[in-house]
Amino acid sequence: MARRTHGFAPAGKRLLTIGTAAAVIAGLVSCSSGGKSSTTDDQNSKTPQTSAAGTPSSAASTPPGAASSPASGPNAALRALLPDDIRSSGKLTVATTAEYPPYEYLDTDNKTIIGLDPDFGKALGDLFGIKIDFVNTGFPTVVSGLQGGKFDAALDTISDTKSREEAIDLIDYLTVGSQLIVNSGNPLKITDLSSLCGGKIAVSATKGSGQADVLDQESAACEANGKGAVKVQLFDDQPSQLLALQSGRIGAMAAGGGNAGYIASQEGGRFEVLPDQYFTRLYGIGVNKEKTQLRDALVAGMKELLKNGTYAEILKKWNVSNEAVDEITVNNAEK
Repeated sequence: MARRTHGFAPAGKRLLTIGTAAAVIAGLVSCSSGGKSSTTDDQNSKTPQTSAAGTPSSAASTPPGAASSPASGPNAALRALLPDDIRSSGKLTVATTAEYPPYEYLDTDNKTIIGLDPDFGKALGDLFGIKIDFVNTGFPTVVSGLQGGKFDAALDTISDTKSREEAIDLIDYLTVGSQLIVNSGNPLKITDLSSLCGGKIAVSATKGSGQADVLDQESAACEANGKGAVKVQLFDDQPSQLLALQSGRIGAMAAGGGNAGYIASQEGGRFEVLPDQYFTRLYGIGVNKEKTQLRDALVAGMKELLKNGTYAEILKKWNVSNEAVDEITVNNAEK
C-alpha cells in the first residue's frame, strides 16, 4: 500500500512532529491490537482553520461531506445498492491508519480521526444513510483485516498494484506520486532516486507501502546498471522514520507527495522535500474481493460524489486538487 505538496500547520491541529512521535506510536500500538474507532460524527466535530498546500483550507470550514446529501436525506437508489447486512446494521466499518496527514490523522484530542479520507467517508455515509465507523489500525494489517472480515472497507491511501489486486479489490479515487524527504539543507546532497544506488545512503519507507515498491524497483534498476542495490529500511510507521532521519540512521524517507509536503511543513524546518515525483500511481478504497455488492455500491457512491461536486470540494479543502482522477475505476493499476 502507499501514502502525499507543501504547506503550513493548520491552527489547532495535531502535528506529526518529532515531539509527538512517541505519543502517536503508542496510540497506534494500542489501536492495532483491538482497533480504536471514530465515527463520522466525531470526525466532523472540529474543522480546519487555516490553509496552505497539503493542509486544510479555511474556505471549506463546513465539512464538505454535508453538501453531498440533499435536504430530503440519503439517496434511496444508492442505499438500495448496499448489501442487506450493511443496510440493516446502518454501519460500515472502515480501516484507516491515522498518521498520514492530510489524508488521515488524529486531531488534537488524540482520538478523533480527521482528514481527506474521513471526509470522503462522511460524504459516502450521508449518501447511503449509514454511519461510517473508522478503525485506526496499523497499516500492514489492513489487507489481512479486509480478507478476514474485520473491516468492511479501507480508506487508507492504499496504492493500487497488480499484486495487491490479487488480494483485495481497489476502487481508484486518487493519483499520487512519491517523493523523498531529507534533513534540512540536504546535507548528503541527494539529488534523486538514482543517487541512492550503491547503498551508501539508507532510505526508508513504510512496510507494505507503495513507496516500498518504488524503492524496490529503483534498487533493481540500480543493480541492473551495475551500480549496486539501494539500502532500504522498512518501518511500521512514519514517526519512527522521522526519528531515524533526524538521528542520521537513514539519509532519506520516501512518502507520497502531499503527505511528504505536509510532514515537512509541520517540522519547524527540520526537513525538506526533494522536488521530483516518482512512479505516480492510483490510490484506492480497499474491499474484500468476495464483497462485490459492497464494492459496486461504493463505486456508485464515489461516482455520485464526483458528479455532484463533493469530490472536488473535499480535495480542494485539503489542498490536493492536483491528485484528482477523471473517473472512478476498479483495479486499474498499470503494474
